[in-house]
Amino acid sequence: SLIQQLLSSDYAAAKSRLEQFSDKDKLHLLSNSHQRFKGETATNLIKIARESLPPDQASKAISSALGNQYLADLSQVSQTVKNIPLSEEEKTTVLENLVNNYSLNNNSESKFEDIYQWAKTEAPGQEADFVSNALSNGHNRWTNPQGEFEKALAISEQLNDPEILTSFVWKFSSQGSETVVNEQIANFKDPEAGKQYRNLIEAIPQEISTPE
Repeated sequence: SLIQQLLSSDYAAAKSRLEQFSDKDKLHLLSNSHQRFKGETATNLIKIARESLPPDQASKAISSALGNQYLADLSQVSQTVKNIPLSEEEKTTVLENLVNNYSLNNNSESKFEDIYQWAKTEAPGQEADFVSNALSNGHNRWTNPQGEFEKALAISEQLNDPEILTSFVWKFSSQGSETVVNEQIANFKDPEAGKQYRNLIEAIPQEISTPE
């Protein structure tokens, strides 16, 4: 907490304190925060992560710290990444995390359509991914998987974008994990819905579905 406060007032002191820790602890210290990072503080967070950690761990710390914030509307999500030196990959991850947090804390029935329309401007071509990420990060992966699947099916139909459903079932099933799928389907009340869920997962092309 002190290091993060020093980022806006005394960068040299923040870096000096951070350097006392191992890379593992640096990653933990920089990543685990729900405070608002904006302006110079956000820029300094990015700078200290890149100066203190290997590139892959720095990006992980940046994406986690900036993406952990809970924001009330999508305009604030856009503002969070504006004018700060993120790579394209970092920007995408931060936006995904912020949108997921926005969705988890928003009970509006229109939120998925709002996310879809927002992404057309903020992340053109990734509209389906942003919506499916928000859908698959719901609270009912195990307790009500059928309800979450049916919600994703309805949203995909409502927005007339089948890629939302394809992306959702892949993420929701932990990339088609047979163990996960079986456990989820065991909690489906409607066997036909369970069969539809499994068939959709099995129909995903291998070149798309194989994790890197």
